[in-house]
Amino acid sequence: MEFYLNKRIVNVVFILILIGGYFVVYLNYSEIRNAINREYARYKEISFLIKNFGNQKRREVDEVFLNQFFKNAGVEVKSISGIEDIFMVNIKSVNIFKLTDIIYRLEREGIEIRQMRAVDNTGEGVYEVELKMK
Repeated sequence: MEFYLNKRIVNVVFILILIGGYFVVYLNYSEIRNAINREYARYKEISFLIKNFGNQKRREVDEVFLNQFFKNAGVEVKSISGIEDIFMVNIKSVNIFKLTDIIYRLEREGIEIRQMRAVDNTGEGVYEVELKMK
C-alpha cells in the first residue's frame, strides 16, 4: 500500500498550517495588546493622581479651626482634643449623607483622616462618630 501525496492534500495541509499559525499569532498578539493597554491605563491613572495630589496643600489644624468647621457643617460636636498634631473629634449625631460630605470637605482642606469609627445604635441611620485626624 502506497501513500501518494497529491497536490490537493499538500495544499490543504499547508493552508491548515497557515491558518493555525495565524490564530496562534493573533491570540498572542491580542493578549500582549490587552496587557499593554491595561498597563497604559494604570500608568495614566497613577499619573493623574500624582498630578492632582501635588496641588493639595496641607492646612494647619487646631481646635479653633475644627470647632468652626463643624459648626459651619451644622454638626454638634461632643469634644475636640488634641495631642501634638493629632486631633480626636467626637460628634454626637450625624446622618450618613452629612458624614460623607464632612469627610469630603476635610480631605479637600488637606486634613488627613487617620481613623474613623461610626456607630449607629438607633438603627435609624444616625451615627455617633469619632474621628482621628492629622
